[in-house]
Amino acid sequence: MVLAQAPASGIIIGGNIGTSKVLTEITPDFHSINEFEHHPGMLFEPEIGKLFGNHFEAGTSFTVSSFSGKNDDTQFSATGYHAAMKDLLDEPVKYNTSLMGQKFYFGYYFRSFSKIDKPYMVEPFVRLGGGYFYYTSEFSYQDPELGTIFGKGVQGYTDLTTGILFTAAGIKMYLNPSLFINSSVSLNYVHYDFLDAVHNYTPDGYRDSSTPDVRGLYTDIKIGIFYQINRKGTKSGRAGTGPGVYLPFSK
Repeated sequence: MVLAQAPASGIIIGGNIGTSKVLTEITPDFHSINEFEHHPGMLFEPEIGKLFGNHFEAGTSFTVSSFSGKNDDTQFSATGYHAAMKDLLDEPVKYNTSLMGQKFYFGYYFRSFSKIDKPYMVEPFVRLGGGYFYYTSEFSYQDPELGTIFGKGVQGYTDLTTGILFTAAGIKMYLNPSLFINSSVSLNYVHYDFLDAVHNYTPDGYRDSSTPDVRGLYTDIKIGIFYQINRKGTKSGRAGTGPGVYLPFSK
C-alpha cells in the first residue's frame, strides 16, 4: 500500500514523555566536573511542527522536565567560597532541579517523504535547535529535617532563565497514514553551571569569565505520539495502479 506524504499539507501536533538526566558540567577545554551522583527525572513535552520539501521539518515544543542528584561525601569546589558553603558540610546533601521553557528546532529526515510506501517503516531523523528555560534548582540536605541550603527560584531566592542549544537523533514510525510515533535522544547544552544547584570554583576560589567558565550538559530520552491535521488527500492503492481511496499525506 502506498502512503505518499505531501510536505506542503498538514500541521503535526503531539506530545512526548520521557526522562531527563544531567550528564556532566564542562569547562572550555572540555574538562568534566561532576560533584554529584546524578539521577533521572520525568519529562513532558507537547510539540507542533510542519513538514516542507522532501526531507525537512521545523517546529517548536514546550518542555517541562526535572532531575536530581546526591552527594554523601559533601566535598565541593565551592566549599569556603560560596556564600552557602563557608563551612564544611557534614551531612549528605542533594539537589532537585526543574526546567520549564520553549525549544525551536529544524529537522532532517534521511528518507524522502515520497518514498514512504508502507506502515511501520522506520524513518531516521536528526534535529538541531535552541531555546530558553526558566528553572528552579534547590540544594538541600538529604535529611528533610535539616532543610534547604541554597537554591534558585525556591524559598525566595532569585529566579533563573538561561539559553539552551541542543542536537537530537531519533526514529519515526507510522502506525497509519495519519498517526505516527517518534522516539529520540537529545543532548542539551546550557550556558550556565547551575543545573546541579552548585556553582563551581577553582582551587584558588576564582569564579570569573575564564576560570572556570563552566557549562552544563544534560540528556533527554523520550517517546511521543503525533497526528497530522489539515491534510490534503492521498491516493491509496498499489504502486502504479492509479487513484484509489483518498488518504492523508497526499499531494
